[in-house]
Amino acid sequence: MEHLYLISGILVFFAGTLLIGKPRKQRHDGWLIAWLSVILLHLVGFYVEQRQPFHFLLELSSAAVLLQGVLLWFYTKALTERDFNLSFRQSWHFLPFLLHLALVLPSVWQGSLAPLSDTLRGGLTLLKLISVGGYMCLILVQLRKLKQNEQEYFSYPVHLQLNWLKVVAICILAIVLLGGVSQFLFHTGQLSWLTEREDLVVNGVAAVLVIGITYFGFRQTLIFTNHPEPRPSFEKGSQDSGAPVVENPESLLQGKYQKSGLQAEASEAYWRQLQAHMQAQKPFLNPELTLAQLAAEMGVSPNQLSQVINEQARQNFADFVNGYRVQEVKERLTRGDHERFTLLALALEAGFNSKASFNRAFKKFTGQTPSEYGKTPLEPAGK
Repeated sequence: MEHLYLISGILVFFAGTLLIGKPRKQRHDGWLIAWLSVILLHLVGFYVEQRQPFHFLLELSSAAVLLQGVLLWFYTKALTERDFNLSFRQSWHFLPFLLHLALVLPSVWQGSLAPLSDTLRGGLTLLKLISVGGYMCLILVQLRKLKQNEQEYFSYPVHLQLNWLKVVAICILAIVLLGGVSQFLFHTGQLSWLTEREDLVVNGVAAVLVIGITYFGFRQTLIFTNHPEPRPSFEKGSQDSGAPVVENPESLLQGKYQKSGLQAEASEAYWRQLQAHMQAQKPFLNPELTLAQLAAEMGVSPNQLSQVINEQARQNFADFVNGYRVQEVKERLTRGDHERFTLLALALEAGFNSKASFNRAFKKFTGQTPSEYGKTPLEPAGK
């Protein structure tokens, strides 16, 4: 078991080192580094426990459990919310950890375990399970919220880049559930064979999951490189592409933008500017184009641009951009480029970032799959 903890610790340390050495770190990176540091402290505690079951470091590791959910939650918030900043009002999230630390710090300072009663330790264990489990649920809700709103802010399925974070939250929830069950069985006398080491199973499973999570994390370019950040503001605030339009859009848009200061004349002017920009500069060729990036290119706010697209095109941002991408592919097919390149290559050059997203968008805008469309007679370019 010591070797398992050692391998897990080395992987976490290596991941943290890569993040610390990342050039042009972004604000969410600090939260992830802090979370990895807590995980490393736990693994060191697991390792030390094998050799010295009553080492004072175990008290620090135990108290730090109350930081796990907080730090990963703030990482998720910083990663997915454009305007997130830690304020003094949010400091209460750290209060349970500070209170636990205050209970054990005098003993830690003397190099021994804190003389806490079994009842108090049981209560603290329950608090940790509730805390970590609760924050993991908040993370899953936040990721679901991002997925529901992504088409208003991104031209690509950004939630797929954060699937690793969803996996991490689910794995930690599994550990919390296992910990709760093991504690229940232990205190009801069902695990008498683990009387002295009731945490052994949970610690072992946690170490194995850390190895898997770390390996999975190494494959995520979003973590170790600087990509556009998936940070919509979560505010509800074209070409003739043939995309489905919202039923009764006028009533919906009037409610959505009733407090907007953008006048109809300005909206129409921005719309003409947007169409000209899309035709001349072709920003849709960027597979990671976001609403914020396009708004910056045009010199307007993201909310204003979103309103213009919603009102004038009756589309969300993703459909608006993908309409141009599909049209780009159709034009290249008409020119006969499919005779020299694969259909997937044409899709990638048009701004799609995967075969699946291309197939979905093409079917949505043309009513045909790409292969079905390719079998129909193509009109010469210019007609």
